[in-house]
Amino acid sequence: MGGGEHREGREGRAQTVEFTVYDCTDSTAVGTAGLFQIAHAYGTAEFGIAIGERRGQGLGTEATRLVLDFAFNVLQLRNVLLETLEWNVAGLTAYERAGFRRVGVRRGAVMSRGRPTNVVLMDAVPEDFGTSVLR
Repeated sequence: MGGGEHREGREGRAQTVEFTVYDCTDSTAVGTAGLFQIAHAYGTAEFGIAIGERRGQGLGTEATRLVLDFAFNVLQLRNVLLETLEWNVAGLTAYERAGFRRVGVRRGAVMSRGRPTNVVLMDAVPEDFGTSVLR
């Protein structure tokens, strides 16, 4: 993973940090991962990731873990939230492996695949995260 971009919002608050996700086997850019709605005053942010054709190879788990590491050990955040669709079993598994925990479900909150779909809420906190690879 590499290529971080840090955008500042009003009053000097960071709003977004995005990283390009690379497959280290051939240095191909395969997606993006980042933190959004960063609120330094509250120590919070939201997480998002998009991996293209190379899903299922562990790249999402590794990228998620690296972004959480950056959030907790560089930005000193206390809580990172994500939302994903209930049918995204591979994503849920990757997020849990990286350090996220399920905290709730919004029942029928979005339409997906032509039907009302639950949205799973997950968060990560430094206490559950473990050892940093950045130190």
